[in-house]
Amino acid sequence: MDRADKLRHMAIDCLKMARTATDSAARVTLLGMAQKLFERADAPSSDRYLDAAVRNFNDEQMSRHS
Repeated sequence: MDRADKLRHMAIDCLKMARTATDSAARVTLLGMAQKLFERADAPSSDRYLDAAVRNFNDEQMSRHS
């Protein structure tokens, strides 16, 4: 599986989680992350963008649950 396919898979996972999320803020965050992942999948290859997107997503989730 290439990089773009992995990103699309991650985006689909975010969409699935958003569909079942009961918290509206979490749903919005997951939908935004899915959109960013789909955009990255179609963008020129650069792992630093993915790393930054994942780091931002994780930071947001940690701050919401602290």
